[in-house]
Formats: sequence, structure tokens, C-alpha cells
Amino acid sequence: MPKKRRKKLIRLPKLNSKTNSEKRYERIGFSTGRRKSSRKRTAKRTNIIKNRIIALVSAAALFLVVVFVATSLSHPVGVVEYFKTVFTTGGSGQGYEIDIEGGKPQYTISQDDIYFVVNDSSVNCYNTNGKIIFERNHSYAKPVVKQSETRYLLYDQGEPELTVSTYSDKLYSVKFGHGIICADISDSGYFAVAAKADGYDSSVSVYNKKNKKVFEWFSSDETITSVSLLKNGKTLAVSTVKVENGNFVSHVYVFNYKSATPLMQRAYPDKIIYNLIESKNSGFFVVLDNKIEFLNFRKETAMTHESEYSVNLVKQFGDKTIALRSVAANQDHGIVEIYSRKGKLVSSFEVDNNITDFSYKSGKLYLLGHSNIFKYNTKGKLLAIADVNYDALFVEVISDNSIACIRSSVVEKCVLKKAED
Repeated sequence: MPKKRRKKLIRLPKLNSKTNSEKRYERIGFSTGRRKSSRKRTAKRTNIIKNRIIALVSAAALFLVVVFVATSLSHPVGVVEYFKTVFTTGGSGQGYEIDIEGGKPQYTISQDDIYFVVNDSSVNCYNTNGKIIFERNHSYAKPVVKQSETRYLLYDQGEPELTVSTYSDKLYSVKFGHGIICADISDSGYFAVAAKADGYDSSVSVYNKKNKKVFEWFSSDETITSVSLLKNGKTLAVSTVKVENGNFVSHVYVFNYKSATPLMQRAYPDKIIYNLIESKNSGFFVVLDNKIEFLNFRKETAMTHESEYSVNLVKQFGDKTIALRSVAANQDHGIVEIYSRKGKLVSSFEVDNNITDFSYKSGKLYLLGHSNIFKYNTKGKLLAIADVNYDALFVEVISDNSIACIRSSVVEKCVLKKAED
């Protein structure tokens, strides 16, 4: 009987729970691998965005620090006070015309794009758009206002009290033992006050922006007539007068606050000094009857401008100091002089009108005559003209061809028209 043939078994390789194809699919599978790559790219983009945001924030912070430092250096009275002043000087109200109450205006003071009108019973401040910044009453017989970039001081000549205010608030009052002779305030908030003094003829005291006394100088036999501070408040000029052998002798002394010994002093025999005007931290203009002298205290030099014409009025506008001269015999003829901040005479021209006030802006002069306002360039060419009322007292510049005309009880806007060639 034939033997049965045995079936040969074929052993298959052992397989895991997943087939090779499944393993291959898992290894190179499209879906899972793409998710990992996408997460990496998303994370990378997120980091880039975060880094850019950090860089922008850092740059913005650095910019704010630079602005803060620059503003602090430019406006040493304080950044907060400066920006509060900028906001305040926007003013309120309808603009021109502005009714002025409290009596006839005595004088005006220009300060960039704002101006003060001081009358018998109030101190009023307006911007060039005719908006009211403030209108504050006073009870002084002889009110004197001195202004800076963010503050002004008010005192009654001969009385012992002085107040310092910002354009929005009163800061403090200072009382002295004797009547005040004169005072000045700087853009840094420093202010100087001259007054009579026990045991001396007079004295001058300098206070910082926090009302702390930083300097004092006493004069034994000379009466202080005017004081002036540089805009940064770091230097003081004092003018004095005394009688010597029957004649007047005036002096100017310039001080820093390290010593009572002056940095510079200059004598003016037979002269009376009418005013001291600082010039953009460069030095001081000394105003006499027929002479204007610029003192450079750092170099201890003087630049003199003398004329047969008397000095009637001197005003400062930015880096320009402007003087109006005339002769007593002919008030309808005068000379306008324009000085640089370092005391150089840069322009001079004649005008055939009785000029009672003037203003200046952007290289143009605006002169108030009997019944007209005249606009000139700095070379003396007549550019435009406007008629004004007979009671016009002062002028302030609004724009190139617009003027604020201050009359007895109103401030009105006047438009100039081109002058005929």
C-alpha cells in the first residue's frame, strides 16, 4: 500500500498587530507629518511677531524717553507744566471781537502766539485767534506783569507783595519787608525781585521755580532800577543809579549765583538806564536815552549803537530785538532798528509816521500810526496797510495780513490790503 505523502508546511514570518503596509503608511503618512511641520511654522511666525512687537514697544518707549528728555531740556520748568500750558493756551470763547472790561489798556506783552492786555483792574490773556486764555481782576494801582513761557508774575510797584501764576492756576505769593522796585521771570521758573532793604539802599533776590531763594545781593549806596534774567534763569543782570558829585552814575552788574562778585560790570557816567532786556541766553541789551548797548558777559565785551535819535520803545520777538527811535522836534519821523540775538544791528530804516506801537512776526513789521497800521519787510519796504480807529492803542500779529488791534474797550481784527506801488 503506497505511503501517504506528507504536506509540507510553509512557515510565514511573524507579523505585528499592524501590517507592514500599515507601518509604512504610518511612517510616511501625509496627514500626521504635515501637522507637525505646520505647528513648527506657526510657532516660528508667532515668535517673529512677538519679537517685532517687543522691538516696536522698545522703540516707542525709547522715543518717549528722548521726547521727555528733549522737552525737559527745552522747557526746564517741567514737562507737565509745559504741556498743561499748551492745552490751556487753546483758550475759549468765540474769538474776535473781544470786549475788554476794567478800564483803558495800559500796555500789552507779546509771548509767541499769545498776548497780555493789562488795564486798570484786570490782567487779560488771549491767543492770536481771539480766544480767551484767562481774564483776572486785580486791585493794584500800578500793576506790572512779567511773563515767561509758562508763567507770569504780577506785582504793584511800591507794594511788598508779588504773585506767581501759571496760565491756569495761581502758584504762590511772596511778601517782602519793603516795596518792590522791579522784577523779572525766566522760562525756567526762576524769578528775581528788587526791593528796598534794611541797612542798605536796595537788594535783589533770586528764587528758583519752587520759590526757594538761591541768591541775594545788597547794594549799599546805589538804587536798583531794573533786573533781567536769562531765559534759562542761570544769569542775572542788575542796573543801578546813584548821584556822585552832583551827577548821575549808572552801572550794570552781571551775576551767576556762585558769588556776589559780578562776572561783568560796566559804568555809564551821566546816564540813566531805562531798561535791561535779555537776548536768547546770549547776553543783555542795555537801553539808555539815545544808546542801545549789548553786553556779552562771557567775553566781557560791549557793542554800542548810539544815535542822535532818542530810543522810544524796545521790544523783543523771538531772536529779534527791535527798537523805535525818534527826535523830539519831529515825532512824525522815526527810525526802526532790528538787532540779532547777539547784538548786531541787522537792519535799519526810516518811517514818516508818528508810530506809537509795533509788532513783528516772520520777517514782517507791523507799525501803528495815527489812523493806520503799516506792514513793512525788514528792509523798509511798505507791503500793506489798513485803516484803524482813532482810539487804537496797541497791535498784535494774528497772521501775515491780519492784526489784532487793541482799542480802549475792545480788541478787533483788522485785515491789511496790499499797498499801492
